[in-house]
Amino acid sequence: MTTPDDHQRRFERVDVQLRTIYHDEIDADESDSLMSNLSQGGCYIRTPRVLPSGSTIHVKFKVPGLDVTVEAVGSVRWANDSGPTESRGMGVQFTEISQDALLILKQYIAGQLESSLLW
Repeated sequence: MTTPDDHQRRFERVDVQLRTIYHDEIDADESDSLMSNLSQGGCYIRTPRVLPSGSTIHVKFKVPGLDVTVEAVGSVRWANDSGPTESRGMGVQFTEISQDALLILKQYIAGQLESSLLW
């Protein structure tokens, strides 16, 4: 298993439980999975169908509280493809995302971080 270096993160991450649909460049079949954390630079997708590091991935998810679907293209930066199925997944760095989607993510994440400080 390859793991990320926390010191390399450029953006704040928030824990989420978001239904996420993704597919890679080779296989157009979509996989339905769960995103467990999110930043404006990427996300972690828990899935038994882990793609190899370096794979290009197309991701779609709805931002909670908004009727907006974010679509992005990303690169699998690291993968956990061993152990129990429920712990498998992949860290994805967004490589293509619209400015509108990026603004929505920034606002959502800022709101989540602010909420967590109130508790």
